[in-house]
Amino acid sequence: RRTGKGVFYFSSGDRYEGDYLDDKKHGKGTYLFKSGKKYTGDWKNDKQNGKGVFYRANGFRDEGNFFDGKFLG
Repeated sequence: RRTGKGVFYFSSGDRYEGDYLDDKKHGKGTYLFKSGKKYTGDWKNDKQNGKGVFYRANGFRDEGNFFDGKFLG
């Protein structure tokens, strides 16, 4: 089980760098999508939760609060 800081490479080409708790993304971390998108911020139970920034491949970004993997604004 992963707990603490680490890097995980997904078979899809995506990558996560950050904190883990009981094998789940939890704490601070960055998820880099193969497509060029990126999320950096807070995680809880494997989902974006708390403050974060989601960068789209086209250069636009959503910055603010996330809950259960969804952008709230």
